[in-house]
Amino acid sequence: MKNKTVIASVILSTLSLLGCASSPNLVTSDNVDLISTTQPIYTQVNLHPDAARKKLFTLNYLQDGFIPRCTKVDIIEVNSKVMTFKVQETGLEYMYVWHKATGDFKSGILRDFGTSCPSLTGLNSTDQKGIKEGRVYEGMTKQGVLNAIGYPPAHVTPTTDLNTWVYWKNRFNKMNVLFNSQGVVENIQD
Repeated sequence: MKNKTVIASVILSTLSLLGCASSPNLVTSDNVDLISTTQPIYTQVNLHPDAARKKLFTLNYLQDGFIPRCTKVDIIEVNSKVMTFKVQETGLEYMYVWHKATGDFKSGILRDFGTSCPSLTGLNSTDQKGIKEGRVYEGMTKQGVLNAIGYPPAHVTPTTDLNTWVYWKNRFNKMNVLFNSQGVVENIQD
């Protein structure tokens, strides 16, 4: 019986260590670890989670929920596929879930969460309106769209240098944002 207890203890310890090893290293470009920092953590762009399920994906589905950019959050737990965070103002918890089509989970987290609130200087009034509402309007710049609805999924829009960005509204419906040569939205195909 003693051997079984020792074996069970060794197995549990090993599994515990493996769980820690699968947690991504979340160090920002300015060398701040998002997991251990005492600095405030902010959403970098507007996020659009599934409000009922309190879930959003690195794929960036444009669901019915709305977490404004620069919202203070606390990271509660992170592993290789899910990060749980809490919005400080409301106390609501959300799961930020890795989607296999988006590549590296760590990059998604570091793109959407950081220790400062990015400036909006230089953005036009249409950008400001879209960011405030979490929507895209004709006349917005690429930077305005990124702040309003986040980054397009890399597997369908591999670079934001392109003039057509494809977003998924859900698993079945897409939205195309078309930019002119000056990087201004000229059409939205919803």
